[in-house]
Amino acid sequence: GGAVAGTRHAAFVGVTGATNAVVFRFEMRDTTGLQASLIAVEVLDIQGFDAADWQNLRLVKDTDADGVFDAGTDPVLATGFFAGGRATFDGMRWTVPGGATRQLFLTADVSATSAADGDRLGAIVASVQDLGFEEPTAVAGTWPLDAGGRLPVDGFTVEQLTSFPVPAATA
Repeated sequence: GGAVAGTRHAAFVGVTGATNAVVFRFEMRDTTGLQASLIAVEVLDIQGFDAADWQNLRLVKDTDADGVFDAGTDPVLATGFFAGGRATFDGMRWTVPGGATRQLFLTADVSATSAADGDRLGAIVASVQDLGFEEPTAVAGTWPLDAGGRLPVDGFTVEQLTSFPVPAATA
């Protein structure tokens, strides 16, 4: 068993067309001295944006446990996508050793054509029922797990422009 918490990530800005933007970070601390293995997570899109705004959702393990996302080093544990405002990640196994604290990141690619300047992407883990464990695990936390920050989309790209032909003017 252990405690879980949603934490805000320091670099919360998504540029349209960006890959691996960190949307959410949460940590799990084992307080029992026994290991806990997370095998499923469900997250909710709390802003209600179109699923096309963010794509290629990934749950990523913080390998060196420093709380900093390292795109070239931290491995992807599971992938998912939003459907009906929910994304489910399963088929994974993330073990937190007894007495240890570990972090997990939710990253996404910010659409170059659908996400708009000023959109604020956000996700939460709504309740303890949205976490699945391999072994019986008592979980303590404040629900929902919410980092409190939203990923502001910054940018306007050429992919968002639509060109309409205009007939030539005649004199």
